[in-house]
Amino acid sequence: MNRYSTVIVTGCLALMLGLAGCSAKPRTGPFDVPSGGSGGIGSNSGYSGSSVPARQGASGSPAPTWQQNQSDAVNRAAAEIAAAKVFFDFNRAEIRPDARAALDHVAGLLKQNPSIQIGLQGHCDERGSNEYNYGLGERRARAAYGYLLRAGVPAYQLKMVNYGKKTPAVAGRTESAYAQNRRVAFCVLTTCY
Repeated sequence: MNRYSTVIVTGCLALMLGLAGCSAKPRTGPFDVPSGGSGGIGSNSGYSGSSVPARQGASGSPAPTWQQNQSDAVNRAAAEIAAAKVFFDFNRAEIRPDARAALDHVAGLLKQNPSIQIGLQGHCDERGSNEYNYGLGERRARAAYGYLLRAGVPAYQLKMVNYGKKTPAVAGRTESAYAQNRRVAFCVLTTCY
């Protein structure tokens, strides 16, 4: 019985010492860097853990993060895309030579920013029936859509919307107003990054 008691007491002491050794919480957070010594990798450059300056930009404010820079670039590209317009001749849906530059610019921005998805909005002037202009607006949106696909823009970034003659950009019954209403406009649907 004496030997059994010794084993039990020794086991209990070992268990208590083991639990007591694990009861201290590990240190987390900033640690003090010993001054004047060398240790670890590199040497102490004179900063304690709490006095290391944050990254700062040229103006003294915190430097933008990678995500903020990415967000700004996407927002600039989205604004340029939304400002672009493609105009068409009367009763036509073919891409004019002067419209190719705008489409090429939009294609480049979309390829650089794959998180942007846009809507291609087909529009017409007020002349003609609703049915005819609806079909013409759709053909114009399809022409711009096809051009962007051939320029290398993935289809997932493009959606087509047709407004026909419902939403003129310019009011009036002049040739100038009609010319500005025969268009494909771009709206930014998403800018995920």
